[in-house]
Parts: sequence; structure tokens; C-alpha cells
Amino acid sequence: MQLFIVAQSITQILDTYRATVLLMFVECDLPAALMRVVANNNDKHNTTRATVLLGELLDLGRRILPHCHARRLQAMPSLVSVITSGDASPEQRARAQLAASHLTKLHQFKEDYAGAMSRAAETLGVSARHIDVQSDT
Repeated sequence: MQLFIVAQSITQILDTYRATVLLMFVECDLPAALMRVVANNNDKHNTTRATVLLGELLDLGRRILPHCHARRLQAMPSLVSVITSGDASPEQRARAQLAASHLTKLHQFKEDYAGAMSRAAETLGVSARHIDVQSDT
């Protein structure tokens, strides 16, 4: 039982560290900078990497940030402004719309994968409750 408590404490410390680093990235406007790379870069390789990194930041923020910060990150004001802006070129708007589509697909994939892993763990009889019950005996 003590090992479980120690592991849980370490996990909480790591989540706090990740949340702090993520908040620093958000405060430095990393999501907006990544969005500029997506909208203004002709290099497909860099655009893809920026989109994936943006998706990972959004997912991590959704999982570990307090709701007030996560909502601000999830709103993606820079992405929305490029898509709806009359000042952006049609090519920039198309890239931003494509990035939004890819971010949605990435989020859906992660949700489906997490659900499948949860169902697999339940099938195998591995769950947090099962581990607690086993450690109490």
C-alpha cells in the first residue's frame, strides 16, 4: 500500500511540473506562434510538426491544467482569428481550416485510443480499484 501512495505522490508532482511548464508556454504565446507557423509556412513538414505539437499542447492542457487556464488554451483565439479574418489570404485561411480539421481528428483519435485502452484494461481485470483491493489483502 505504501508503494502505491509513493507512486501516486510522484505522479502528482510530475503533473504539477508539467502544468507549470505548459502554463509558461501558454503565457509566452507558444500556441499562437505555432499557429503562425501553420498559417504562414509553405513547408509541409514544418506545418505538420507544428500542428501535431499544437494538438499535444491542447491535449495536455485539457488533461492537467485547471479549467480556467484550459478553457483559454482550448479556445485557440489565434486559429479562429486566422480562419475568420478578412485580412488573411485565402491560402492562410485554408491552412488554418486544415489545421483545425487535423486537430479535431487528432483529438478524436486520442479519445478513441483512450477508450479502447480502458476497455482492454477492464477486460484484463486491471483497474485502479482492482489494484487497491489486491494491495489491501
